[in-house]
Amino acid sequence: MATDKMVGSPCFIKLPSWTSPGEVPGLPGFPHLLPPLSLHLCYTYSTLCWERLLHPSSHLIVSWLVGQHLPERRDRLLVAYAGVAPDLDGLSLLAGVDAYGQWHHVLTHGVVGATLVTICATSLAKDRVRVALLALVAFHGHLLCDFFGSGYGWGITYWFPFSRHAYLAPIQWDLNAWPNVAATAVALALSGWLALRHGHSVAETVVPRRWDAVIVETLRNRFGRTQPLRQATTE
Repeated sequence: MATDKMVGSPCFIKLPSWTSPGEVPGLPGFPHLLPPLSLHLCYTYSTLCWERLLHPSSHLIVSWLVGQHLPERRDRLLVAYAGVAPDLDGLSLLAGVDAYGQWHHVLTHGVVGATLVTICATSLAKDRVRVALLALVAFHGHLLCDFFGSGYGWGITYWFPFSRHAYLAPIQWDLNAWPNVAATAVALALSGWLALRHGHSVAETVVPRRWDAVIVETLRNRFGRTQPLRQATTE
């Protein structure tokens, strides 16, 4: 039976009206070829994957901004990915929608995840003190964003496994609501401006250094060069 809410999760998935048998517009025989349950699962998974793919990219941009002033590329990447690490519990989707609803915002969205991520980032960093502090900032910045902008009724179980209490924000909005879109747009614009000044962009988090250099040079050719605050070093 089709439902518009994930079992065990306050994350709402709006299903189209034609997920019921015999209601597929223009394809009267379609339900006999693809059972409504299969259609329901395909729609639910595609919706989750699309929204949850966009959300980590926003976290990555914001987290990169937290550590973009660090001179070493390795340290910048460690801080950036520390801010994405809370979404590792989103991999529970591989075990099914119910598992995702039960464990996302639980397993790595709390104090244990923050501790482990900070330890890992610090052990790999060159400037360990600054990376440790900024990794904590980026990690908790992710939690703050999720606290308000992950959907109505979806809280943060920060003290798991010591407590299953979920903290809920007094004001919340959907994942694809305008505040999230606006914040991502501002962060992306700011990262572009900083790329002109510092000579490295947020693209360095996903592409090799030489490709990032090409991106920065393209931006400078298009928008002009700005005086860098200081010369950044690379590995």
